[in-house]
Amino acid sequence: MKKVFCLGSFDILHQGHLEFLQDAKSKGDRLFVLVMSDNAVFNFKGKNPMNSQKKRVRALEKTGIPYKVIAGTYFGENLQKILEARPDIVVFGYDQKSMFERKIRSFLKARGLKTKFLHSKKFAGGLHSSDLREKLEKN
Repeated sequence: MKKVFCLGSFDILHQGHLEFLQDAKSKGDRLFVLVMSDNAVFNFKGKNPMNSQKKRVRALEKTGIPYKVIAGTYFGENLQKILEARPDIVVFGYDQKSMFERKIRSFLKARGLKTKFLHSKKFAGGLHSSDLREKLEKN
């Protein structure tokens, strides 16, 4: 059984997210998705997410795409959660920083996993939650 893992904030769930998740799922048998904590989103983007982590987790679960949705905490514990899933493949969004990939890659390799790392293409024309948020905040 091939396990696929991806992570993100998934703040305002949109078509680009859904296409990304479907594509990631197509790479294996079970898709595990880690949803960044509210604090992690703030630290990374400089803004609190519009939707709480609890709501973001529920929204992803409702799609039926992931096998399991995992609520993330801080980076060190998130690495442990990735390790526990023992992924064969980790898929990053086309716009995710390579810093994450380097840290995750070295962490898993040091623990004996031979995980493959992939980057997605742009989905839904490169739509971002931040673009949708900006439009919502203007209205």
